[in-house]
Parts: sequence; C-alpha cells; structure tokens
Amino acid sequence: MKYCKKCLQPDTRPGIKFNSDGICYACLYEEKKKTINWEERERELTDIVSLAKKYSRNTNNAYDCVIGVSGGKDSTFQAVYAKEKLGLNPLLVNSVPDEITDIGSRNINNLCNMGFDMISLKPNPVVAKKIAKEGFIKFGNIVKGSEYALWSSAYEIADKFNISLIIQGENDALTLGTSGEQDETGDALSIVQTNTLQNEIEDWGGKKKNFQCMTWAA
Repeated sequence: MKYCKKCLQPDTRPGIKFNSDGICYACLYEEKKKTINWEERERELTDIVSLAKKYSRNTNNAYDCVIGVSGGKDSTFQAVYAKEKLGLNPLLVNSVPDEITDIGSRNINNLCNMGFDMISLKPNPVVAKKIAKEGFIKFGNIVKGSEYALWSSAYEIADKFNISLIIQGENDALTLGTSGEQDETGDALSIVQTNTLQNEIEDWGGKKKNFQCMTWAA
C-alpha cells in the first residue's frame, strides 16, 4: 500500500493520484491555494453576482441562482452564503440519491425550515437500482448514475426557469486529489474531468451521447 508522504492518504481511495515525489494532488493543491489572490477572486464573484441579479430583474425572475444541494456540508454552506452574504435569492435543487443518509435528510429538511425554496427530484427506485448495478459493472462506481443526476439537475432546472447563475458543490478532484492535473481555473466546465463525469454517458438502453454542461450566461 502506498501513502502520501505529507498527509498519509492511502492509495486505496478510488482515483487518488500521486506525483513523482509521492505527494498526493490534494496536498499539492493546498500549497497552490497559498498563491491564490483571494481579493481578486472575491471581486470576480461580486461581478458575477451583480450580473445575475441584473438578469433576474430584467427578466422579472424571482430567483437569482440555482444551487444544487445534496445534503452535504459544502452545498449547505453555499446556500446560506449565497443568501445571507451575497444577497442572492436562490432556488435549491436536490436530486435525492437512492439511499440518502439520515444526516443528509436532516440537512435538506433544515434548509427548507430556514426558508429556502427547493425542488426535490426522486428517482424511480427500481430504475435507480438497475442503474447502480450498471454503474458498478461498467465503471466500478455504484453511485455514478445518481451523481450524474445530482450534477445535471441544477443545469436542467436553471434552463427551465431561465435562471442565469448556477452554484455547485466543491470540486473533489481538487480537494481530494482524485484527478491529478485538474483544471484550477474558474471554468466550471472542468468538472467533466472528474471521475464521475469524465466518461461518455450511456442511457442504459444502448444509445450513447456526450455529456454537456450548460455554461453560465447573463
């Protein structure tokens, strides 16, 4: 078994990568974060928020952004930050996994109780189990199907409700180091490089199509 020389993260984590010096990419990214100009990034975020608010006003839209929430800590933080710190009125979207944890369910209910509007999508459990089996056989990832739905649902809802801004969860390819030289720019489309989304989508009926994200435009 191989361990990262800095954090001791083992190579048993699916998709984990190490550089030639035996350092995992999560540790390498932590070092790169020290060189980020956070004030510049905040100004960039402020500009994006301003454009999103302007777009919603011009289109008489009640919502400024869509946030995909899974019940995890990062999506909960983003929802609260977007509403209380950025002054956005978000529409939350939760694509419920086949077997959500008790903590995840409580976090989702907590967001509803805090006054967030939320659309919750629940897959057919019979179909979900078949997709989970296919995901395990073809990709070694039993939750691949539900993760596709989790990511794509925010884009689908933003398109249907004509909402210009989408806020998504942390990029685990960077924070966990699971995709090596992951794109560290502000391009949200780099998410297709992750283990979950990098493969070609199959609709479980034999037909194939390429995965596409809808870019932010206001």
